Amino acid sequence: MPMDLTVATHGPTIFITDEDFDRLDRLAAGAQSAKLPAAELLASELDRAVVCSAAEIAADVVTMNSRVTFHIGSEVQRHTRTLVYPEDYPTDGSGDDHLSVMTPLGAALIGMPAGSRIEYETVNGTSRLVTVDAVPHQPQAARQDGARRQRRESDPERR
Repeated sequence: MPMDLTVATHGPTIFITDEDFDRLDRLAAGAQSAKLPAAELLASELDRAVVCSAAEIAADVVTMNSRVTFHIGSEVQRHTRTLVYPEDYPTDGSGDDHLSVMTPLGAALIGMPAGSRIEYETVNGTSRLVTVDAVPHQPQAARQDGARRQRRESDPERR
């Protein structure tokens, strides 16, 4: 069954770092030629993304290697996963806290700010609504926080 991308192309504004965009664009192109289910959704998401530098992206936006807390539909249960590239997904059975960007859910979450929601289609054709509740860890924000902390610690006037 072909994936309906109507909602994805008209979803909320998403933000992707230039570094993530370049890598995801290559990944989506390769996956489209291999006819992987999430490839069209990922390509659609990239087409509508606002691309910005890592320094400009807000700390509550889901980027690659971010920890994201989300819920599906009206479920009370919250899920927290790290969004990863397919090659970084653990193959030893320890991947319960990871989510590949090449799954429909992973492709739907990339670039979404906390508080936003989007409808996506699962591999079996079921339409689902996912809401981003929080981004407890984002690599870009963590690097910026570390750099600020290092500057404060090295500035004798701030000690």
